[in-house]
Amino acid sequence: MSSYSLGVFLRELIRQQGIGVTELARRARISRECIYKLQRGDIKQPELSTIICLAKALHTHPLLLLRKLFEGQEFRSAAQPPARHANDAVGFLGDITCPDNCMVGVNSKFTKVWEIQNTGLLVWRGRRLVCVDELLEIRIAPATDTERAKQFRTPARQRCLIPATREIPIPDTKPGGSVQLSVEFTAPPIPCTTISYWKMVDETGAFCFPDHEGLSCLVRVVTL
Repeated sequence: MSSYSLGVFLRELIRQQGIGVTELARRARISRECIYKLQRGDIKQPELSTIICLAKALHTHPLLLLRKLFEGQEFRSAAQPPARHANDAVGFLGDITCPDNCMVGVNSKFTKVWEIQNTGLLVWRGRRLVCVDELLEIRIAPATDTERAKQFRTPARQRCLIPATREIPIPDTKPGGSVQLSVEFTAPPIPCTTISYWKMVDETGAFCFPDHEGLSCLVRVVTL
């Protein structure tokens, strides 16, 4: 394991964010001594919980820290959803606004903000986030043979979120960089629970991560 690479990476993240070890220890709720040992490479096998706490405190994806920890190691490849481009990967950092199942009023306008991170080795250039609601299907409980044959169908439009735009540009993002993406929605005119799906495409319009779920906005529409 490359505990030295992890230590160097930690020092660089701390420098970039302009915080000291004391502040990082407070945010991560771990001891300063532990952080100093990690920076020196003295801890060869840090606990996963420590890595996760540090990642949250440094506002980065745990995968980036783990990659530094295991740098130079070779492992048998595991089956993972393939990316369109080699060495491309994405990590979800969180919902900045409107977490899943938050309540919004009927016909109201609101802005959903996601934050994602480039956890791969490829610079993102010319990419966009596009709405893929037309690919969404819902399953209904069949009551008759006719309904049983049509138990999957697209949601009724009056129950859908309406985005102000169907696509937004993704700023060029280097490996390790993070970006916040915002979309304004109009809620449907009737109370319901509804969702909107979005996926990343490259400059040709092809899905960057075809088998990944992508980003979503799930809200409960109520009469306020």
